[in-house]
Amino acid sequence: MNLRELSQEIYSNASEKAYFYPVDRNFIQIYLGRIRLCNNFEFIIYNLNNYPETYSVQLLTCIPEIYEEFSLNDWSEILTRSSTFGVFSAIEFLFKYLEINAFKLYFDLPQVSIKDKKTVVDYFVECGMFLFKDEDDYQDFEEGYLAELNTLISIKEKMLINSKLYSAFTQKKDLYTYLDDYKQKA
Repeated sequence: MNLRELSQEIYSNASEKAYFYPVDRNFIQIYLGRIRLCNNFEFIIYNLNNYPETYSVQLLTCIPEIYEEFSLNDWSEILTRSSTFGVFSAIEFLFKYLEINAFKLYFDLPQVSIKDKKTVVDYFVECGMFLFKDEDDYQDFEEGYLAELNTLISIKEKMLINSKLYSAFTQKKDLYTYLDDYKQKA
């Protein structure tokens, strides 16, 4: 079975069998072995590009085993090879769950057009409030619907060793100021 078929099977079954919508850690565990047999990099790109943002972001929060060793270059390539909506999902995941400033990473990619970068700014100026974890998110971690929060924190700490990566903003006003400043300069 190829990654497209596997991804479609997971997506189709999640709506019926996952306890927590749209996908949860316990549900995805039955597929983890098969996912690991795929090219994990391509699996992520395919899911970001072909499924709704809510699903693909939550899927990534459930399976850190497949990206825990990804490098800055891996995430950069994911961002450059993703559709517009895939980029939105990747940025949301990196910013909200790995707490990495994915905007700086994306804006620093020379192969991404200014137009595409402005599209990202415009989108997150409207939807940036969803980039910050709230009590419900922490409860989802505590109840085991997602991977362990400490696992994601550990991945973040490893990623931040790279001097080209920065922590995500912790305050909404700082994010909006950053996005506005970028848009004015672009």
